[in-house]
Amino acid sequence: MDYKNRFRGILCRIYSQENEENHRRAVLHPNTTDSEIWRICRRFWGVNDQFDPQHPENYDVCDTLNELQARLDLDRLEELLNKNGWH
Repeated sequence: MDYKNRFRGILCRIYSQENEENHRRAVLHPNTTDSEIWRICRRFWGVNDQFDPQHPENYDVCDTLNELQARLDLDRLEELLNKNGWH
């Protein structure tokens, strides 16, 4: 799976109903881990960063990232989500 589709999948996870409380906390009162999650996410944001969970395939992911670094960043992002109790 390429990094764009993998990131879109992670966004679906972040914005899922099961993670509504985690998302709210991460936005309103971020802890150190939440801050790192958003820092990694920002690397992947494209020009239009509006995410529609109903149509993740339309999300504009940055296309100038190094494929290897993107994979490492996504591994770290998933690790942080798991560690921080995201479903």
